[in-house]
This record gives sequence, structure tokens and C-alpha cells, in this order.
Amino acid sequence: MAARVQQYRIAPGTHHGWAARALVGACGSLRPSQLTARVVRLVNGHIENSDNHFTRKNRSNAVRWLLRKLENEGAPPLAQEVVTVNQPRPRNVTSTEVERQRILSAAPPHLRCWLLLCSDLAIRSGTAARLTPENYDPVRRELIFTTKYQARQRLPVTAELAALLDRCKEPAVPFVAQLPRSTATHQQPLHALGHMDANSLRKLFAKLRQKLGIRRKLTAHDLRRTTATRVYDATRDVRLVQALLGHGDLGSTLWYLDHHLTPVPVSALELAKLNTETETIQ
Repeated sequence: MAARVQQYRIAPGTHHGWAARALVGACGSLRPSQLTARVVRLVNGHIENSDNHFTRKNRSNAVRWLLRKLENEGAPPLAQEVVTVNQPRPRNVTSTEVERQRILSAAPPHLRCWLLLCSDLAIRSGTAARLTPENYDPVRRELIFTTKYQARQRLPVTAELAALLDRCKEPAVPFVAQLPRSTATHQQPLHALGHMDANSLRKLFAKLRQKLGIRRKLTAHDLRRTTATRVYDATRDVRLVQALLGHGDLGSTLWYLDHHLTPVPVSALELAKLNTETETIQ
């Protein structure tokens, strides 16, 4: 089964990667033709144990997609056995500029770098934790990297972020591991004290937010969403927001902006009607 799944070249850090691991773990050495509803029920249990509603929805869709793929390998039609998760309303939390500046001012260099990548450039928190100087062109002041969905992305770097990135000299070591984790005079690079992944950075961010007395449970992803909505406010260009977020599907971008899209005014409908009537007369 594992060999069958691997041929689809599923990225390990995606929901489809989770679905592949869950299905292989549940069915063991079974061949696709030997899959049963019992195996799917085991995977359903893992889906339902996920804490986040969005995660449950995405994992459910990914398992359903994978089972349909396996039908071409002789598996019985089992996609309908996957637990159905209702579409959740998109999270519409964004940060204020006051909150953002308070957090950045108090954050040590390594955490500030990570937050600026999530905020200024709207990069996913997991991707931001992995970026290294190999992804950075200091001459053009651009970051070039691959998103978790294997799309190539190029983004310009803001001046505040560039000042931090320029301090990092080791090509293959993540930026967040090369910057000090303290504002003390004798600063020690983080990588000398051990590896730090995105989950560790998220926990540090939560502690810093609580220390500053910010009661709202802001996340790094909320900073990404904040930038997306502000770019849309400034430009009214959904395609530009799509490029910023690195979405292959415009629907994903519209999901981010669900609470923020401009309502259709009656005047626009009347104007469209007027233009049509003018064309008819001519």
C-alpha cells in the first residue's frame, strides 16, 4: 500500500500527506483491493480527534481524494465512507497595528524575524521557520522559496526584515536559528542552544502575547491574514492577494477575504443595466 501511495508524490507537510500516512498506518500491508470500510472507520477516528475544525475538514477531503485515486489501483469505492465534516466559517481575526507593533517591539530577534516573515510577507508560519539564507537574494532583496503545496514563490523583503536577514551568514541554517533569542548584550545564536521548529515559535509567541496583556488569542496565521486583508483594502486586487499568499486556487484567497469582500451596491447593477440598454439602442 505504501508504494501505491508514494507514486502520487504527495508532499509530506500537507493534509494529503497526513491522509497518506493515516491510511497506510490503518491498513498495514493490505493491497488496495483489500481495503474495507473498517479501515476507513479507523482513519475517521483520527480525523475526528483533530482539534481544529478546519483541520478535520481538510483531512476528510484529503482522505476522500486519496481513496478515489486508489480506485484506479483496484480499491473498492470507499470515499463515501469517509466522515463528513461541515464547512466551517473562516476565521476572521486580524491584528491591529498597535497590537502588531507592541508584539514586534518586545520580541527577541529570532522571534521578531519569524513574525515579520508571517506579517510583512504573509508567509505561512511553518514555511517561515524553515527559510534559510539560501532562499534569500540580498542584492534584489527578495525571498525565493517553495510553498507547502510545492509552488514557487518570490517576494520582496521589507527594510525592517532585511536588517535581520542580512545578519544571517550560514547558508543552510534557518534564519530563526541564527538570530539571538534574547535582547541581552551578550547574545547567543539560537542554533547553539538547539533546534527550534514552528510549534516552539508559536508557543513563544503565545507566551509573549500573554505577557503583554493582549487577551485576544492572536496567532501567526492571523498576522498573515491581516496583511492579506490590508493589501486587498489598498488595491482591491484579489489576484494580487492570491499571488502574495501563494494560493494556486483563487477560491482559497476568497476564503481568506470572506468577511472582507466589498458588498455589491445597487448603483453598480443599475449602471450595468444602463450600459446594456445603451448598446441595444445603438
